[in-house]
This record gives sequence, C-alpha cells and structure tokens, in this order.
Amino acid sequence: MATLFEVPREPFLLDLFERWQEAPQALLIRDISEKKKDWTVENFLYDVLIVRQCLYKSLDLEAQQRLQDPNADVLITVFTSPSYRFAVLVYAIYSIGAIISAISISSTTEDLEHAVELCNSDLIATAPEFQECAHAVSRLTDTKIYKCDLPPSPQPGSQTFALEPEGRQISLEKGCLLIFSSGTTAKPKAVLHTRRSTINGLRAQIQNFNLTKSDTWLHHTPVNWGTGITILIMCIATGARLELCAPYFGTEWLLERLQEGDITCLFLRATSLEPIAERVTQLKDIWPTSKYDALLSGIRKLRVVCSGALRVSPASQIIWKNLRDGRPLMVVYAMTESLTLVATTDWQNDENLPLECCGRPRPGVVIKISDVGEICIKSSALFKRYVSLNPGVNEDIFDSEGFYKTGDLGRLDGGLVFITGRIADAIFTPNAPGGAISASEIEVALSQHPLVNQAIVFSKVDPKLGEQVVALILPKAQRQASQRDDPPNLALDLSSLHQWLVSNTGLEKYKFPTMLRVVDAEQELPVTDSGKPMKAKMRDIFFNDTSIACGDVEMISS
Repeated sequence: MATLFEVPREPFLLDLFERWQEAPQALLIRDISEKKKDWTVENFLYDVLIVRQCLYKSLDLEAQQRLQDPNADVLITVFTSPSYRFAVLVYAIYSIGAIISAISISSTTEDLEHAVELCNSDLIATAPEFQECAHAVSRLTDTKIYKCDLPPSPQPGSQTFALEPEGRQISLEKGCLLIFSSGTTAKPKAVLHTRRSTINGLRAQIQNFNLTKSDTWLHHTPVNWGTGITILIMCIATGARLELCAPYFGTEWLLERLQEGDITCLFLRATSLEPIAERVTQLKDIWPTSKYDALLSGIRKLRVVCSGALRVSPASQIIWKNLRDGRPLMVVYAMTESLTLVATTDWQNDENLPLECCGRPRPGVVIKISDVGEICIKSSALFKRYVSLNPGVNEDIFDSEGFYKTGDLGRLDGGLVFITGRIADAIFTPNAPGGAISASEIEVALSQHPLVNQAIVFSKVDPKLGEQVVALILPKAQRQASQRDDPPNLALDLSSLHQWLVSNTGLEKYKFPTMLRVVDAEQELPVTDSGKPMKAKMRDIFFNDTSIACGDVEMISS
C-alpha cells in the first residue's frame, strides 16, 4: 500500500501538486554535478516533504512557535551549492513559512558569519561538503545547523500525495525571501520580500517568459542572486525542466551542450554575449560541418535568450539577432528590490526598438521619473525593507506616493525605458559644468571602440587635481596578438583614445578619462555574483599608489 503524504495548501506547493497530478514521472530537475542526475516531479515532491519535517524538528521550540505567529518571522540561512539539494531546501523552507536566505558558496567564514548575525538566523541549512565552514560559523554565532541528507528515492508509486485539509494558511505578510544586494560599493545589504511580493513577482515572471512544461532552462547563475533563485522557482512551479550546470558552465561547455538542441531558455551575462558569439564564429573553421550546423540549430532553437544586470550593448544585440536568424535578444531591466522584471524588450518581436532602450514597463509595473531624473517604480512585487547594520538604510527609499527610488538615472520616451546611469556613480570633476559627470555615459562611449571588450569608469581623488575620471579597459582577446600593428588612432593609450572619442562619439572633452589602465584580455576583475563590477575594489587593485608609481597607470597631469 502506498504511503500517503499531505501537501500544504501554499501557492507554490499547490503548483507542484498539480504538476504531480499531471505527470508524476516527468523529468523536473537535472543536476549534472550529482551522481544521480535526474529527478522527477514525484522525487522532488517526496524529498521536499521529508526535508520539511526534518527542518521543523531542527528548530528550537521558540522558533517553532514564531512560525505560527503571523507577525513574527523565522529565518533559515541556506549554505550549499546551486544543486538539486538547494532546490529541495528552498521549497521545504517555504512550506513551513520561514524566510529563505541563500548565501554564496564562495563566501568566506567571515562573510557567512556576517550574514548569519545580520539576519539573526535561526538555523543554518547546509550540505555535508560545506559542514566545516558551517560549523565554524555555528560556533561563532551560536546558531544551530541542519545537515541536509536526502533520503533514498523510493520506488515510483510507493507513495501518494493529497492536499492537507482546508485550514490555516500562512500569512502573506510574513517574510519569504531575503536576498543580498550586489554589494558593488560596500558590504551587501539584504532585501526582504514577503510571501505576497514573492508570489506576485514570480507569477508575473512566469508570464513574462511564457514558461511551460515544454521548456528547458539551462541554469548556471548563482542561486543566492535574485535572478538565480527566481528562475529556479519559476521552472519548478510550471513544470519546465530545470538543468543545473553552474560548476561546469563556460563558453566551451555551453557550445557543446547547445548542440543537443533541447534547451529553450537561457540567461547570459551582458559581458559574455560578444565573446560567446565570437567563439561561435571561430568554430566554423574548426569543427566538422555537421557539428557546427548542430550548434547553430541549437542556438536557433533557444526560444528565449535574455540578458541584463549590466548594459546590453547595441553591438551584442545585433550579433545575437543575426546568430539566431533574426530572433531578438530579450533585454531585461530588473533589480533585487522587485521580484518582477521592471522593463523588457520582447523576446518574440523587437519592433525595431532603439537598441539603447530596455524596452517597455512590464504589466503591473508603474514607472515615473523624478525631478532629478531618478527612475522610481511601483508594483505589487516590491520588497518590504532592507536589512542592514546601517540604522538609516530604510530612510527615504520610497517617495510620498509609495514609489521605490531605484538610484538609477533614466528617462521615459514614447513608453520606452532608457537607463542613463547611476546616481552613486556620478563623478564630480573640477572641469564639469554643473559638477556631475555620468560614469555610464563614458563607459558607453568607450565600449564602442573596436578594440574594447569592456570599459569600467569611476573616479579617483588626486590630492592636487581633485576628482579624476578613471577608465579601466579590458581589451578584446584578438587584439592581444596584434596590438603592435594597431593603427595609431586605434591604440589603447590616452592620447589615441581621446582622438578616437573626438572623431567617433559626441562625448564632451571634459568627460574624457584622465587616468587609464589597460589590463590583459583574460584578466579576472572583481565582480559581484551577478557580474556587476566592484568599482571600489577595482580602484584599490588597479589604481593604487604602487600601480601608479611603476607606470601601469597612464595619467594626464593637467
């Protein structure tokens, strides 16, 4: 006789229960890092309900009582790899009504300790391979640990599932997701979403991508990042197959995998778009024709290729549209504070939109531009508050009408959203009329240079000259071998860059970089889990006094 398990009547679990009713043995998750690579809907539902019981028993009595209080929260820190086990923990924590706080596995013991103490964690959920770090933090913070050992998968049909009787539902105002922001300028703060904003946001996301059980999403993004955890929940909720591949993901691995032709959805970082496309072009002369044709076919079978977090250049959009036989790249404007996308281009039809825009506001999202040019948004998927050691972090984050002040500068033009920079990235040089220069505007201009793969611009204070415009250049790979043959006006030095900017852009001269460093094409730069440049660290590493003294940095002194 089959063992009966009861499923809580909570939204994402109701979705999962429906998927089980439709096709219990359908493949739901493939994790290529595990010995057992494939899990069905029934496997996953069973594991979630077993781990749910273990999690609840691991909490102390006071935390168990708080789970019943609609005005109190219980927080569980998840410290494990982007794996099947992680997915089980996310759904199990959600099912008991606790807050899910995922921490990057690249975190140091100090980082994990900071996160646990900042969030006042009730429990650290981890995997056997991360026990050592978790136990070190447990001793420092006096926080209990739950080691997630998955049970052996039972034989198909040896268990059955039914919904719990109608009764108490978990309050939608309780906390659900705690996601750390990118931390580009300081220690990351945490963004708290309620169950209401999480459900509203992910329902809208599913519609944004038109996800169905016919899809397969190749998932390589960090699961502690907002995009990473939302992709995971969206796929499970709809029955779309989720393929977890983070430990193996890279350009060569991706292009080999795409030949199989079964991937339909893929997110790529903006900085990886052109290098991947260039490698595809190179492989035409390297791979056998049949293998290369299979690759092109696999790329063109991708229903959705989306990118965001950083500016997606017009060149990247054109290259990928050509690569995909006229199907546009989906450009997304999103942020941790909103669990629905704020604005996107259409993955089905680009409508000949300007390549500099991020598309139109998504349904349910209202955008306005403040008097100072700041993008402000309102939706039912906005976060509740920040969690930070800074006591004033939640002051002045919403305006008088309830719009979240994003910190992004931009404009609305004909219903389209254009991002022009970040308030925090403004550079105040002595020569700037009005005082402020947009770092983003300079990055856009420099990135158009044919030898530049990525340009990162920020400020550095010179004790004599004041705040200076600093440019860090990552050149295109093919330039490394031929740099001696670069035409003078295409050389990557300050004088040549200035000449090129005058001839090819409308950038005013007072915005030109006065300090420059060009690093190797393969140089690893400090970035966040979402790929955003950590400019403060870059300033300390590449423009410190030693680098300047030894001549690695080119400067204009006056």
